[in-house]
Amino acid sequence: MGKKPMRISKSDALELIDQKIAQFKNVLTNANYENRYDEAYQLAFDSTEELINQFSSDTAKEFKFITCSFFPGGSSPSRELDEYKEHLRACIAQLKIYKKHILAFWEEDEPAHVSSKETTVSEAKSSQIRCPLCGQTFKSVLEMETHRDLIHYGLHE
Repeated sequence: MGKKPMRISKSDALELIDQKIAQFKNVLTNANYENRYDEAYQLAFDSTEELINQFSSDTAKEFKFITCSFFPGGSSPSRELDEYKEHLRACIAQLKIYKKHILAFWEEDEPAHVSSKETTVSEAKSSQIRCPLCGQTFKSVLEMETHRDLIHYGLHE
């Protein structure tokens, strides 16, 4: 039996996202070759992934894919540190996208994401978002923007 998504207010969701952004900024500010993937990083990344999973498991998978998909493995300590910092910046950028979506699409009293089991077929059809570049439909603006950025703009490949 799967766990039900967490239900929180818009203001609480925004506060949690801001806390995660601050955690990643702190890790980025203090990043050096010796402390890559240390306890502070693990806490920031793992707790962010878990938080996003509480909203939507699909969004959590997207977060991991988008923020971790470009790690080719550095050929030198300097390159490895640069890649690590780029990963941290990607985490921050993705969290800012989630924050933007919460600001734009959550009603003030609307709880966090409703489980797909509770969404009717007519609601799903009415909420489809079309990619402006190819017309493909998506269930959320986040999915459409991720598709657009990856497929059409070649970001995070």
